[in-house]
Amino acid sequence: MSCYRFIASTNELPEIENPHVQLYSINEALANGIEIDTELMELGLDLDEPEMILWVENEELLEEITLIQEEDPDYSDPHTQLTFRYTLEAGRYTEERAEQLVTHIKEHLQTGGTLELWDTWMDDNGESIVTSLELNDLKPEHTAFLFSIEGAEQPTCLVVKN
Repeated sequence: MSCYRFIASTNELPEIENPHVQLYSINEALANGIEIDTELMELGLDLDEPEMILWVENEELLEEITLIQEEDPDYSDPHTQLTFRYTLEAGRYTEERAEQLVTHIKEHLQTGGTLELWDTWMDDNGESIVTSLELNDLKPEHTAFLFSIEGAEQPTCLVVKN
């Protein structure tokens, strides 16, 4: 099974894209000075096909937070009834990443609402561990479980209300 982390909310959230990731066609990558393995060039691929090459300056930058509207609710449906759902990707825990996520949540819930932070395994519909707190009490360390490399042993949720 694979780890699946997501945010569900009563209100729509703005997405967060990783500003360090660039997607290129093979020709665009070459034009930008990115070295392409010769074996890739010999596969007969369309060299102008968009988004064939993902480029980032270093691996650490791949771990920045991204929050993208969920495409397929199959993995979140068993866990939440909230309407708006977003796939969360984040690397290792850093205070800066946790603060970014908390700031995003606080901005989102200023006018009221409920938000759920989930750490699950795909196809794990077992009993969930759910904790709840008020928006004013939310601190970066409350989000640390979302950055774990191992993932939760069972579905884990933090409900944040305002």
